[in-house]
Amino acid sequence: MKKYKYQVTGKTDHEIWVCDACKKANNDLILKGKWKLIDRCSDCAIQCDVCTGNIVAGGKS
Repeated sequence: MKKYKYQVTGKTDHEIWVCDACKKANNDLILKGKWKLIDRCSDCAIQCDVCTGNIVAGGKS
């Protein structure tokens, strides 16, 4: 499964990994520039931070 690493802009910039489904679900944040793509992985064992509950939609912890 494809994973994407984004830098989440806001008060504290941090990085998250998201799966393809969560990327599509949060497309508005990408288009508004709140999530900036910095890396991608097509076949890795990294877990999605949104699916695992490490962050909620919108990039807030």
